[in-house]
Amino acid sequence: MADIRRYISREAGLSSEKHEHQVTLYTKTGCHLCENAYEVLMGIREDRSLVFETIDIATDEILMEIYGELIPVVLIDGEERFRYRVNEKRLRRDLSKKCE
Repeated sequence: MADIRRYISREAGLSSEKHEHQVTLYTKTGCHLCENAYEVLMGIREDRSLVFETIDIATDEILMEIYGELIPVVLIDGEERFRYRVNEKRLRRDLSKKCE
């Protein structure tokens, strides 16, 4: 499991800035839940300092093996926080806690 986390962290290009959170959305084309997660993340991004990226798992064989049908998957600062659906209240709370 540690090897997977190192791989994911490297692929996500984690930010070294402490005041900004690195938020990564693992997705693939045609995923309606991924589109919903993206919309929630874009709403949060309007009032939070985030480094945001999306990664299409279909472009990486290892990510397809890891996540397959689990998407969307959201990582905050390299830690997996959500699968399938993103709860906006919980996301805001998680981002606030990490700022303390």
